[in-house]
Amino acid sequence: MELDETAEGAHAPAPMPVREASSVAIGLVVSGSVIAAAAGQQPALLALCVGIVGSVVVYWLAGVYAATLASGIRSGQGIFRSALGIAARSWSVPASSLLPVGALVIASALGADIATAATTALLVSIAVLFAYGYLAGRAAGLSPVGRVGSALVGAAFGVGLLVLKGVVGH
Repeated sequence: MELDETAEGAHAPAPMPVREASSVAIGLVVSGSVIAAAAGQQPALLALCVGIVGSVVVYWLAGVYAATLASGIRSGQGIFRSALGIAARSWSVPASSLLPVGALVIASALGADIATAATTALLVSIAVLFAYGYLAGRAAGLSPVGRVGSALVGAAFGVGLLVLKGVVGH
């Protein structure tokens, strides 16, 4: 989880979507992991959505806690103040879980069964991971080929989860 305060101070802030790319990727991968793990169980839509958001929030809070302890030890700042700052900078981890949840709800509302809705949510996550990978590559000054490579690496995480969904779900 990109919560290390030392790395943040080393560079000027990048545009909002690029600065949060690592947090969004983590949120989407954790969300996709829950979808892949639940695939074979055919959970109710609400249960799956709660499982996704709940898992991402717990993972995020664990990361905030770990980073808070590390930064509190280094900086001597108060733990509570440090935790609030870290949580504020990494809010996109839990917020990103709303993307696959939204895709699940919309697909279900359009008549998809839970398995199809779950696949749709993973495909949306793959598209976002691809886009963020591309933007991060551009912000890093990569060549157009490097940007596409960065985008493909991001998307590969989502594709891996889609494969796992297929393995677990069948």
